[in-house]
Order: sequence, then C-alpha cells, then structure tokens
Amino acid sequence: MIVGKRLAKTLANAAHHKLATDIELLEVKKYSSYTDFLLILSGKNRLHLDALQETLKEMLMDRDVSILGIEGSAQSGWVIIDVGSIIVHIFDPEKRSYYNLYALWGDAPSVDLEFSKKPPARRARKSTPEKQ
Repeated sequence: MIVGKRLAKTLANAAHHKLATDIELLEVKKYSSYTDFLLILSGKNRLHLDALQETLKEMLMDRDVSILGIEGSAQSGWVIIDVGSIIVHIFDPEKRSYYNLYALWGDAPSVDLEFSKKPPARRARKSTPEKQ
C-alpha cells in the first residue's frame, strides 16, 4: 500500500488520463489537523465527474487504500473522497469557482505534478476464496 505524496501524485496522474482539468495538489499538513494533501481537480459535467470518481475509487481499492468516506455527488457538482492523508475534491467548473478552495488554502505549497504518457497501471487485487 502506498500513501502520502506518492499516492496523491498517482491519483493526480490517473485523473489526468481521465481528462480531468486544473489538477492541483496542495501540501496542507502544516495548516491542517486532519489531512496532509488536498488534490483538487475539475471535470466537464456530471458524467465526467462520475467517471473521475469511479476511476479514483478503483485506483484506491487496487492499492488496498481504505476510503474513509465519500461525500457529495456528481449531480451536486462536487465530490469529496477522503482517504485520511489525502482528500480529493472533484468539482464541476461552476462549483470549483464558487468554493475557490485554492484561495482558502493558498498559503499551502503546491506539489509539482508531472504526468506520465501512460495512465497508472491497474494492480491485480488479491482475491478472497469463495465460501462453499
């Protein structure tokens, strides 16, 4: 299981390959008592927000990372995925502009993101034996 900055960068890369826009990773551990990183990204519409959410959930499950909670919905324009050390905010453009999280957390340093030419590889999940 990977955690922290490496996982946040992996999630950002996966979102990039699902055509998310305005991807920002902020290191907030000096400013927050509940998380270390905020990953903020935008999708074009409800369907795109749903696809981004599903992709990131699958990526986390593939890596055996526990999802502590998911709030919001694509229909509302804002989805939050909480994995403890990372909180992912998936916005539609209107909600992102309205809530402007970057202004709220603007003192936090941005993490440089370099996106690979290929999406992060899916990992084989450990299968559990079926009960007879």
